[in-house]
Amino acid sequence: MYFDIEDNVLVEVRGDEACIVIPDGVAVIEKCVFRRSAMKEVRFPDSLRAIERAAFSGCMELASVWIPDGVERIAPFAFSACEALRNVVLPASLKRIRAGCFSRDYALQSISIPDVVTQVGTEAFSHCQSLSSVMLPASLEMIQDEAFLQCASLERIEIPSATRYIGVRAFCDCVKLETLILHEGIEEISDGAFMNCAALKRVVLPKSLKRISESAFSDCVNLQEICISEDTEVFADDRFKADSSGNYSVFDGKGLFYSFRDTFHTERRADNPFIACSRAIITRH
Repeated sequence: MYFDIEDNVLVEVRGDEACIVIPDGVAVIEKCVFRRSAMKEVRFPDSLRAIERAAFSGCMELASVWIPDGVERIAPFAFSACEALRNVVLPASLKRIRAGCFSRDYALQSISIPDVVTQVGTEAFSHCQSLSSVMLPASLEMIQDEAFLQCASLERIEIPSATRYIGVRAFCDCVKLETLILHEGIEEISDGAFMNCAALKRVVLPKSLKRISESAFSDCVNLQEICISEDTEVFADDRFKADSSGNYSVFDGKGLFYSFRDTFHTERRADNPFIACSRAIITRH
């Protein structure tokens, strides 16, 4: 197999082998170098520091990836659409998981994100349909839009206390998500963040929460309890929800959420974060 290496950057390969051993000394794998390769295995040198955009995208037979410590950058879509990829080991040196890095890796079952990572990028693990276990590090500050969209096998997620922001549709359509732990520290939950998490039964919103956007938990049809702190001021304006029987839930001006029945009003506000959660009762902590 022929490797074209310029100033420690792998810019081109020729040939197609099942097991590819990247030569020692390579520091950067250039964008799209192995895109749609038929490889089944790849071995990286310890000299590697960066994997550029879509470098391994569409490698349909690649089954496992071990990325050595020292790699600081994995660019967007680097391993996207690797449909057979089941196992990934990320380096301890990685500080950010960029957009679409592992999106549409349908066979990926679990991921442990390194302890120094501060951001999980947009669509980073979206449509990873077999992903059932995710370990988020204590260092994580931000989960971007659609980061775990349609991870249909994910059953449990724990958001660490350093996380301030959960993006738009970040966990939307995680239909098996049953356990959600939100630690104190979270400040914003964006539009549709947990929309259609049909297995979710209980949500405890932390006191630190400053903003929860419309439809954040909409269509969580089995949600039975929403626990909100008496001290929270997350809901600055009145927001209403009514089910088919006319039962309403109200966020009052003090941030308290309570239920009542009123046959005179039928308004259904679009900015309600709990649309179609008609089974839920409200408690306080």
